Amino acid sequence: MKEYRFSLEEEEYMAFSVAHAFHTPQNKRTMLVARALLPCIFLIIFFVVVNRNVSMEAIKGVTGAILLVASLWWVVFFERIIGKQLRKNILKLKKAGKLPYEKNTCLQFHEDHIMNITPDGELKIAYTKIENIIIVPSAIYIYINVAQAIVLPRRVFANVEDQAAILRLLEEKTGKIPKRRGK
Repeated sequence: MKEYRFSLEEEEYMAFSVAHAFHTPQNKRTMLVARALLPCIFLIIFFVVVNRNVSMEAIKGVTGAILLVASLWWVVFFERIIGKQLRKNILKLKKAGKLPYEKNTCLQFHEDHIMNITPDGELKIAYTKIENIIIVPSAIYIYINVAQAIVLPRRVFANVEDQAAILRLLEEKTGKIPKRRGK
């Protein structure tokens, strides 16, 4: 049995929330639609302005330019904007004392299951129930279902070999190949 005790940092949970929002298959389509929606609305507005009997071509040109710049800005900075909003929502939850994660965790890797022990209780997870394993620069996300994951910070490992051993164990027990995301 391998055991890791750690306190999940706020920034680690925020990084997970952003990664989950943008990179899980369930959310990718939603984010794509959200990213494309505002430019589509701007395009409709532009065609309404162009089709009106506005005699000044300058107004049409300026309107088109403004809407084009706004659309490009939205598409380019979409992830940053949504990421900031997610972070603000988490900070609001923190102020209200309703964090959506447990700070102090003991994670035990047994022969046939993972035990997630927090101050609120214990959760026994069979390896066969793990749906996905994602490796990012700062953590390993062990998805229990499409909306919930265990965040295992990479800082808890004694060395690279220790981390590699856990990844091999997870791959062997779950049959899932860990996927790398990020740099």
